[in-house]
Amino acid sequence: MCKVELENYSDKREILKNGKEAELGEEFERAQLEILVITETKKKGKGLMQIGDGHLLVYSGVQENQRAAAGVGCILHAKVKVMMQKWSAISARILTIELKYNEKNAT
Repeated sequence: MCKVELENYSDKREILKNGKEAELGEEFERAQLEILVITETKKKGKGLMQIGDGHLLVYSGVQENQRAAAGVGCILHAKVKVMMQKWSAISARILTIELKYNEKNAT
């Protein structure tokens, strides 16, 4: 069984909206988290972004030409991001990430 520390910070949305991903990466490291789920990011588009000390931000938001709204994101610690097999930005509210741990997949 894989034990993963999981945290949800909906109050961190302003950090992503204002482009301060580095600040969020520092807080992520201080909290010693492995996975951080963020809701209401207000971040546009979808993609991957390196933040902090080798951590990975995976995000899904509204299209670039739309007003910033909704949005979800997930930060994977550097030791967890190597387990990522695939990810999919379904919508501005749904993001899936598949991790492989000891030959088992978890989504």
